[in-house]
Order: sequence, then structure tokens, then C-alpha cells
Amino acid sequence: MMVNRARVIVLAAVLVGSSAHVSVTPLHAQYTHARRAACAGPEQGDSGAQYGVGYRYWVGQRLPQDDAEAGRWYRLAAARGHIEAQFQLGTMHLDPVHGPQAAEAVRWYRLAADQGNAGAQVSLGVMYGYRRTAGQGRAAAQFSLADIYELGLSVPQDSAEAVRWYRRAAQQGHADAQFALGDMYTSGHGVPQDDVQALMWLNLAAQPFQGEEDRDRSLKARDAIAGYMTADQIVEAQRRAREWTPTPEPLLSSSVPG
Repeated sequence: MMVNRARVIVLAAVLVGSSAHVSVTPLHAQYTHARRAACAGPEQGDSGAQYGVGYRYWVGQRLPQDDAEAGRWYRLAAARGHIEAQFQLGTMHLDPVHGPQAAEAVRWYRLAADQGNAGAQVSLGVMYGYRRTAGQGRAAAQFSLADIYELGLSVPQDSAEAVRWYRRAAQQGHADAQFALGDMYTSGHGVPQDDVQALMWLNLAAQPFQGEEDRDRSLKARDAIAGYMTADQIVEAQRRAREWTPTPEPLLSSSVPG
């Protein structure tokens, strides 16, 4: 999703940036000019043209769609300080289809963010802001960070890491995290499938002290999974839920200003 949004943004930027020329210059002539400019030596190469060629490879516009070629042209432009090329390289390195590489994504995002690119700044904030706050023991931030990992929002999708943060929040009594953890145990995403554990967490999420919406949602999920469990499994899950007590984490102050 991140990649698709970025491609739409880039397409809009390219169209706006080139609108003054489209009416008088055929597209193939524009591309030929851009390619010639992009292929100049390192001292003369036009970073904007290099970025344009990379973009055409990325979306398959007048060129075969080719992520490897797109990355090569983006790197030429990014090495010359082209902000959008740096941002797009960061985005490409988070693409789960082609094997996410978070360290490379961070490197390119930082270069773009240092030059004021808002998209890169937001992406870095998502990648680090929630982690810092979650690490301080705040259940709401832990739940948000788990969601980010489960959905792969600006980070590589990682169900196991999502479970880790859901569990920390759930252990503190966070109802949404308890429901999410129960769902993960039901489906076996990021954790071995376990109906007893799933039912335990769904029971906790449905307890009376939770909000009405959380409770109703959890009751429906609980009843659905209990419908195919044995009586012994249900009794065991209920026992675990009764014996469970929240374990709040001590809140740590941030060492980073602001």
C-alpha cells in the first residue's frame, strides 16, 4: 500500500512538473531527450532526467516495467542529491514483494528527510516514533506499533514482531491488543495456532470492564472459536482467563528531547 501511494504521488509530481512541455513536445521525444541527458557522464548527468527514466521503468510508462532498472536509475539520481529519487529508493526497499530491507530504506529516507522531504520524515517518524514510545512501556503505543508491523506500514511486514508488541500491550490490559492477540492465535499468524490461548485472550477482551464495542466484538469472536473447541479446551481457556492478572510496565521517560 505504501508503494502504491508513493507511485500515485510521484505520478502526480511528474505530470505537474512536465505539464508545461506536454502540449508542444511528443512523449517519445521527451523520453529521448531525458535518456540522453540521464546518460551523460557523472559530471554532466541530469539528476531530474535520471529520476524520470527510473520512474518510467518503475511504472512501465513507455518502457517495460522493471524494478531493477528503476532502482539503478533512481540511484544515479539519488547519488546526485535528487530528493524524490532518495525517497522512492526508501519506499522500494520496503516493498514486501521484492524482499524488504529496512536498513536500506532508513538510509535513503534519512537522506531525503535531511533535505526536507515530508514523506521521508513521516516514514522515519512512523518507523522510530512508535518504537521509542512503545519501549517506554506505553500500552497504546505498543498496540499501534504492533498494528504497523502486522500491516507492514512503512516497515517490513512482520507478524512475529506484531505478536510481540500485541502481547506486551495485552499483558497490561489493553483490550484491543488482547483481541488482536486472540485473533493471531486463532489464525496462527506470527505465533503457533492455539485455540486455548486464542479463547483466553478473547475472553479477557470481552470482560465487563472493557468498552461495550470491544466487548461485543470479542464476544462474537469468542463464540465463533468456542463452537469448534472441545469442552476441556474451553474449561482450560476459562481457567487461564480467571487466573490472569494485568502486569503494567513501569513507564520510562524518554532520553530524546520532545
